[in-house]
Amino acid sequence: MFEKIRGCRKTARLMFYDAYVLQFKTFYDAYVLQFKTFYDAYVLQFKTFYDAYVLQFKTFYDAYVLQFKTFYDAYVLQFKTFYDAYVLQFKTFYDAYVLQFKTFYDAYVLQFKTFYDAYVLQFKTFYDAYVLQFKTFYDAYVLQFKTFYDAYVLQFKTFSAAGLCSAKRFALDQTDPVTLTITVTLIDSTTLTDPVTTGRSSNPDRSGTCLYLSHEGIPLK
Repeated sequence: MFEKIRGCRKTARLMFYDAYVLQFKTFYDAYVLQFKTFYDAYVLQFKTFYDAYVLQFKTFYDAYVLQFKTFYDAYVLQFKTFYDAYVLQFKTFYDAYVLQFKTFYDAYVLQFKTFYDAYVLQFKTFYDAYVLQFKTFYDAYVLQFKTFYDAYVLQFKTFSAAGLCSAKRFALDQTDPVTLTITVTLIDSTTLTDPVTTGRSSNPDRSGTCLYLSHEGIPLK
């Protein structure tokens, strides 16, 4: 009886073994070992990759990218705001006014400079070489000659005129009486001969009026 029971138990164990253990072993071999192989081949390598690269990248991201974003928000966006508000407006101003001024400068100012260099500077060279030299000559010689003329020639002329008048008056102021014969022709063609006595006290023409008379062929005043 006991042998039969043991046989039944053994048979039951074998059946359980075949039904579960062998199936589990088959499952284990088919899935668990393959999963372990997959795990060793991929998961552990991924973990190694993750530790080596992803964690380092996160460290890099926290250290640099987040700081860069902070920098970008604080400076780059502000710079863009500044750029839009001022630089673009300056470019508009530059295109509207500075480029037009450059066009004006090239068209007129440079041409004026060319004209200035070609004509004005040459005129200045001529002025310095000839006009200033002439002025120096004029100051040195012509003005000195005029000064000499005023000082000596005009004074000599004044002196000569005064001397001649004095000589004429001296001739009229003589006290010796002179008897002259004057011939006067009247309208009626009547010729009169009248002796005239002239002198210091009796000459009616002592005011200086020139009255030319003739006495024996000698002109008298």
